[in-house]
Amino acid sequence: MDPFQIPETQFCYEPYDTFGDKDLYAEDPQRKSLALERHKGIVETPRWKVKDRQAQKEGTHGMVFFTNGDRYLGEWHEDKKHGNGIQITAKDGSVYEGEWKDGQRSGYGTLSVPTESLFAQNEQNSIHLATKGTSSTLQLSTKTATDLFHQLTTAPSFRTSVKAHARAHTDSNTPPSQAVPLTKLYAGYWASDQRNGQGTWFFPDGAQYEGEWRDNLRHGWGKMLYVNGDQYEGEWRRGRRHGQGVLIEATTSNIYSGTFMDDMKEGPGRYIYRAQRRCYEGQWCRDQPVCGAMTDLPALDGSMDGRIPKICLRDPNAILLGQQREVTENRLKRVAGVSPS
Repeated sequence: MDPFQIPETQFCYEPYDTFGDKDLYAEDPQRKSLALERHKGIVETPRWKVKDRQAQKEGTHGMVFFTNGDRYLGEWHEDKKHGNGIQITAKDGSVYEGEWKDGQRSGYGTLSVPTESLFAQNEQNSIHLATKGTSSTLQLSTKTATDLFHQLTTAPSFRTSVKAHARAHTDSNTPPSQAVPLTKLYAGYWASDQRNGQGTWFFPDGAQYEGEWRDNLRHGWGKMLYVNGDQYEGEWRRGRRHGQGVLIEATTSNIYSGTFMDDMKEGPGRYIYRAQRRCYEGQWCRDQPVCGAMTDLPALDGSMDGRIPKICLRDPNAILLGQQREVTENRLKRVAGVSPS
């Protein structure tokens, strides 16, 4: 027998004899074991599963167009937006650039909207991107969202991989008529597609809030600069000033330091009248002083004009404490929904 010749039984792929119905596997168990060994790596995978697996987006991906008109350029994981990326929402033209997790905005990111929708006549709020010493207005055509994308991240792996796809979508011939200036609304942290954590919100009227957020609402410690110049720094609860805080009024330079409840001065607090050089310290109710003591502050020129006369009551502190106790009890009843007596 030729040593290089393999027994014919090892080449048989048919379990039955060609000239009859005899089961060859039954007569030669070795034939069956060899067949099983030969085909053990073959897996019967339905074609739809193969196609579905090929359609799953993973890693860096080019521009993706959704049926509702939205566009996304960035990283994916298990067919979900995951990593760094930019999304342009067709409904309002808003642009989110930042981090994603499991298809939702999560991590640090910025939200911008077309300036035209907020400030019809204000052109100075347009976003410009510096390119080799020059500035060019951001283009929001189908292919030019990648201009934003180039500014998205500093991660080297992300830059090298995703920008390669971005160049394929860049169109330098976009007409100027399609240029859409953007105004930044929010820059900060997100979780579960909502503003959560530290962030800054730029209001359309020029006001600005910088501080903590929870579920898209100002919540925690934060600083608010109002459009009229007033400044507040302190605690917030569900979008309202609530807790300890300091309010500085721009027009009078008066300063309130104390507690707030439902966006109003409520509870113990101190109010300094800068022009009158006086200080009120006591209880507040719905933005109004109700029970406290007014004292003079040292005059800047050292004069004694307009000083508050001396109180001649026998025990003014006892009267004040009694009134403050009553105000506190009425507040507790009001918060509990009980009508004060």
